[in-house]
Amino acid sequence: MSPATDVKIDKNEYIALQVIDRICDYLRYEIEDVVRHVKTENSDV
Repeated sequence: MSPATDVKIDKNEYIALQVIDRICDYLRYEIEDVVRHVKTENSDV
């Protein structure tokens, strides 16, 4: 894992799904073990 990704995790910033996928593969985790969706009121989606 790159130092930049580590900093993003510490700061609770956006991490690309491709990076999360590689982390899950390495740790042998399922994505639901490391990702949680938190709904916000300001969502533009």
